This record gives sequence, structure tokens and C-alpha cells, in this order.
Amino acid sequence: MIQNFAQIWVNKITEIRKRWRWFGYVLSVAAILYLIVLLVYSGYKVKEVAWQDYWLPVLFSIILCLISHTLQFVVWVGLIADHHRLGWDDLQYYARFLMLRRLPGGIWQWVGRSSMYSGSEDFSSGAVITASFLEWFVLLLVGISIIVAGLQSLPLYVVILLSGLILGVAMFLSYQWQSNTKTRPRRVFEAALWIVLYGSAWILGGAIVLILAQPGLQPAAELDLFRATWIWTTAGSIGALIIFLPAGLGIRDISLVLLLQPYLPTANAVVISVLMRFILILGDTIWGLAGSLISTKKLRQEDAAKNTI
Repeated sequence: MIQNFAQIWVNKITEIRKRWRWFGYVLSVAAILYLIVLLVYSGYKVKEVAWQDYWLPVLFSIILCLISHTLQFVVWVGLIADHHRLGWDDLQYYARFLMLRRLPGGIWQWVGRSSMYSGSEDFSSGAVITASFLEWFVLLLVGISIIVAGLQSLPLYVVILLSGLILGVAMFLSYQWQSNTKTRPRRVFEAALWIVLYGSAWILGGAIVLILAQPGLQPAAELDLFRATWIWTTAGSIGALIIFLPAGLGIRDISLVLLLQPYLPTANAVVISVLMRFILILGDTIWGLAGSLISTKKLRQEDAAKNTI
């Protein structure tokens, strides 16, 4: 059932992308222009930002980004473990996927991932697409639950009910995707583990925002880890929701700037948005290159061992 739904969803999104291609590019241009306008109206105060104060925060942020990628890789391995014999090629494919996913249009990266596994006899393209869909959708659901938890305008019981319901859907999908040969407690444990790991990934993103915000925080600003996580999760979820657009460049960046403005001067908020994009690209590249080098070395060692037999 999940596989059929994922395939229908991908086909529908592909159709939407073709039909609304012009809108995606217009939205991207508008986003970039908006960032430029922000810089102009802030009196080019970006020049006054103490850039030297950001070097150490950026270094720590890159480390947290690499940890986040590792947690998400663990979830991906769990998603495919019941449907495919694991090997070092999985690390290699994930490394390639990371280095490609910053390109506009996430849906095509799923197609690219499917082509990577095309030589696998035990992992069909449909299963790859479904696993990729679940990877995206469960991460998004965990993010939405965090967003709901941070809505201060809602009564506490409503927040608990809605967040629990959203996480319940994520748990159900994760549970159903796993093999029936596993015991029920193990399936529940692994589904819960994936949700915890994805939640940790969102929190690490919030920690990066908080670290980068420290040099420019206003004296009365009350930006803590939870609020920073909420800001990053909201901006990231908006970015994740528009993967059907052929060019979503700048949408998450603008969202991040707008959400940070109550806590930071506009110039500093723009700087953090730019630094976040730089950190994510660099984190993807470092993790991708490291994963590719390690997997290539291990695969060569396996080939050499087979040839000696």
C-alpha cells in the first residue's frame, strides 16, 4: 500500500513540476530579490558585521552538520535493511546522494538514487522510490510535530494531541514499512528509533542556528535551543514541502531570515541564512567525499578478496 501511494505521489509531483515550472523560477527570483532588498534597506549593515566572530561558530556548526548527516544515514540504512542486502555500496550511493541533493528539485534526486540501485537484483526501483518517500515524509512529519509543539497560541492539551497524532502517523508508516518477519516489539523499537534520530537531526539544526546567532543576538533576545530548533524546523519544513518546484532556491533562506528577525538585526539574520546554506553545502560535500572514499576502498578490498579465492 505504501509503495503504491509513493509511486502515485511521485508521478503526481512530476506532473505538477512540469505544469508549474515557470512559477518555481519566478518564486526563486523573487526570493533572491527579497534578500537583496533586505540588504539595501538595512543600509548595507552586513559590512559592519564582525565576520571574524563567526569562524569558530561555523567550525562547530560543520561538525554538528556532519553528525546530523550520520544520524540520517542510520535511518536510511534502517529503511532499506529489510528490502535489500546491505553493503558498502549503500554508503557510496548515500554519499553521492548527499552531494547531489543541494541541486534544485529534490524529486530528481530520488530518480537518481533509483538509478544508482538499478544494478541491484534485490532492490527494485519501486522500493527505492518508496524508501526515499518515507525518508522525506517521516522527517517532515517529525518536523511538523516540533512546529506544532512550539505554537504558543494553542492550549497545551491541543499541542500534545496534535503532536502525538502526527508522530503516531510517522510511527505507523515506519512500522508498516518493516518486514513482517520481525517481532512486533522490534518493529516498534526501530520505528521509534528512526523518529528519535530524525528529531535529533532537527535539534542539531537548531543548535547550529543558536550557535551562529550568538555574535549578533540583541540584549533582550530570548533565543534558546528550543526556539532556535523551532525556527530551523519551520524554515526547513517549508523548504521540504516545496520540493515539487523545479527551483526552490531561496525559499528556506527567506523563511529563516523572517523567523530570526525578532531576535537579531536584519543584517545578522541574512548573514546566518547565508552561512547556513554554506554549512549545509560544505557538510554535504565533506560527508559525501568521506563516504565515497571509505566505501570505494572497502569495495576494492572486497573485490581483491574475491579474486584471491
